[in-house]
Amino acid sequence: MAAKQGYRPAVNITSEQTGGVGRPAPAMLALAAEQLTVTDPTTVMKIGDSVNDILEGNNADAVSVGIIDGSNIMGLSELAFNALSPAEQAERRAHVTAAYQRAGADYILQSMAELPALLDQINQPVATDH
Repeated sequence: MAAKQGYRPAVNITSEQTGGVGRPAPAMLALAAEQLTVTDPTTVMKIGDSVNDILEGNNADAVSVGIIDGSNIMGLSELAFNALSPAEQAERRAHVTAAYQRAGADYILQSMAELPALLDQINQPVATDH
């Protein structure tokens, strides 16, 4: 299903490939960057749905992005989340946001749908005064 929606990862790294070292250590992210010949970790973006994802990105000197809806932290299916009242949904989202903030996320998005706008924002040239 993901491939039909355009998701085709160039590499897939598991802790088996790093001698059993997993998140939040940076080993898997570093190996992925190496396989993609990325030499500057600050140009890497780690997007995840758990505190360990954020910590892995931080430990690898990458940009860390937490996704709220559908996250591991929220722990609810889409159906269960949609059954909540708007106030309960807001409370759950605030809880996830706070966890990502405590972990040191650089950016926090409600959903992956917000990622293209974030990338556009990050990739804007820096304005210079002439």
